[in-house]
Amino acid sequence: MPPLTDLAQSGSALGTLLMMIVWVVYLSLAYREYKEQRRPWFILHEEGDGDESTRCLLVNMSPLTAHLTMVFAVVNTGDRTMARRLRSQGASGGTSDEAGVPPYREGPMAPGSVMSLGTFGELFDDLVTETTGDGDYGYDQVDSVEIRVVAASPAQERGPLGALRRFEMSSRGQVKVRPLDVSTTQLRSRRERTQVARWMEQGWEHARGTGTWKIDELEATDRRNVGANPEQS
Repeated sequence: MPPLTDLAQSGSALGTLLMMIVWVVYLSLAYREYKEQRRPWFILHEEGDGDESTRCLLVNMSPLTAHLTMVFAVVNTGDRTMARRLRSQGASGGTSDEAGVPPYREGPMAPGSVMSLGTFGELFDDLVTETTGDGDYGYDQVDSVEIRVVAASPAQERGPLGALRRFEMSSRGQVKVRPLDVSTTQLRSRRERTQVARWMEQGWEHARGTGTWKIDELEATDRRNVGANPEQS
């Protein structure tokens, strides 16, 4: 039988080891919670009666200020996919609407703040008219309207991050707007950030022209792959 002192020392060593394991688990969970609390998080949602006058709102649910770099509207039809970079309203003197919601502008966006990207009718009409020159391009030809957000955050230093959500605009005598995605997809993985960086490059490339363009098949395929393993809000 081992001496009592040896048993006491063994028990003390085992207790120390168990305490270290508890602290490692606790610190790991605390660090994970800290990272979750700092993660960028955007919400895109519709506000209105569900017709073409329904507004598209962007909300920063992140705990930190995020820098909005670009926002795109993408219209998908049966034969083409057209994209347009939204124009920042800050420099043109844009003012808040009747509900006090300020218009979209590129730059810092405070935690909990909201911006109006415009009505779905405006997003659709401006994009289609500028891209095709056809102001009579009808809502019944639209499969979906997709809103893409590109931003930067101090909590995500490895590159730009993104968010997207798709909405249906159907016209059976009356235009109806409804979400196709249950929630906003958050784009934070390495593969997704690579695609978001491509969006930025396209925005810069076309900024010298009208700011609208037709998305080629390769980019459209990549767009469908984005969010294959989405983080949604």
